[in-house]
Amino acid sequence: MIDRKLIKLPLLIVSLLCTSALADVPLTSNQLHATLGIVTNFILSDENIRFHGKSYAPVTSPHTGRVWLDRNIGASKKCTSYDHALCYGDLFQWGRAYDGHESSIDSTTILASNINNTGAEFIRGAFDWASTDVNYGNSRATNWLKTDGSSVCPVGYRIPLRSELDAEVGNISNKETAYTNFLKFPAAGYRRFDNANYNSVGTWGTVWSVESTLNRASYFRFWSVSNWNDSGERAYGLSVRCIKHEGKPLIYHNTTTYGIVVSPHTGEWWLDRNLGADKVCTSFDDTACYGDYYQWGRNFDGHENFNSATTAVLATNINNAGTAFITNLGGNGDWTNVDNAGTLRSTNWDKHDGSSVCPKGFTVPTYAQLEADTLLVGVNNRIDAFNSFLKIPSSGFKRRQNGQRINAGLTANYYTQSSVGAYSEFIGFMQTSTSSGHSNRGQGYSVRCIVSP
Repeated sequence: MIDRKLIKLPLLIVSLLCTSALADVPLTSNQLHATLGIVTNFILSDENIRFHGKSYAPVTSPHTGRVWLDRNIGASKKCTSYDHALCYGDLFQWGRAYDGHESSIDSTTILASNINNTGAEFIRGAFDWASTDVNYGNSRATNWLKTDGSSVCPVGYRIPLRSELDAEVGNISNKETAYTNFLKFPAAGYRRFDNANYNSVGTWGTVWSVESTLNRASYFRFWSVSNWNDSGERAYGLSVRCIKHEGKPLIYHNTTTYGIVVSPHTGEWWLDRNLGADKVCTSFDDTACYGDYYQWGRNFDGHENFNSATTAVLATNINNAGTAFITNLGGNGDWTNVDNAGTLRSTNWDKHDGSSVCPKGFTVPTYAQLEADTLLVGVNNRIDAFNSFLKIPSSGFKRRQNGQRINAGLTANYYTQSSVGAYSEFIGFMQTSTSSGHSNRGQGYSVRCIVSP
């Protein structure tokens, strides 16, 4: 195994190698980072990353070992003080492209109806700058996770997750310590969403993360006496700092960021955690990786939270079932009195466009797909499930009778999109065995999404 930290190649040498071996003309800096810095995992000792007319250099965190850009996007210089104006950089509205608004003095009150074609003006007057992609901001977060240089960061870099920012800023207590941090954050201020004015320049610093709530977005803020993570209106103009991406692409969907794992058995691509899970599991009873509990075929609407409210009223519209977990003691144990055959709900969970519970391109697996990567390859109990490439936790389930979570840390049940008659098909992982077959659709089970490469 080659230690990637020991290999540092001057960019000029790499360029000459690539020129003779790969092309008739020298590759650009961005192309070199894309083809070598990412693909081969070489660390290029390039101190001049060019992006939109500005130069950046990589800096390595003493806390995490992660690589960041040495200045805010749009900054002309690396900071020499917290109020060094040339290192302030541009102020971006959350999830918006590098389109000119970030440095424009002009503004408009017309909301963008297309997040990819917004014009070059700063959009003011409303909490959000767009009239589309409003709930959860999945498309805009996905845009900011791109590493191909087409978004707001250079090739190989992206906007950080909130957890990635948190890991680096523990020593920041005010604007002075923000500057002495290895990232040398300046107090660049921010731009107001209501009138597009610049505020607190030289006093505050604010840095976006990629993550979003229902209708706001998360950022890190520091000022003269304190710092904290917060969430605010997406139409604010805040600073952006990019982190070098590691591993496979990240996917953002309905407030959660996911990675991808590839099955060593079938070659299928899966999300690296349960829907709604904060992290990849470190043990079979790691509560932070349990995730949400869905009633079969139902949308992301709030019922999936482990402590959601409950109601005994059956849904009459499967696409608008409210936010409560629906309890049912009789009949087939379903949460709705329509779609008895389950055809519409199975179709809903098979959507590839991101409008259902899985991210764009992903679906809830069929029974055969889940079986192929679990039961058919020797997963025989909960420990086998955790030790598999899927890192399946014993997340328990929510009972259809009362909506209470039980068996957490003991067992796990996973829905598939498949159904038989009035029931759904599932696979369960218990202490010493597995189970599979037909389930009442009103139970709240875990979900893991899949896509074929």
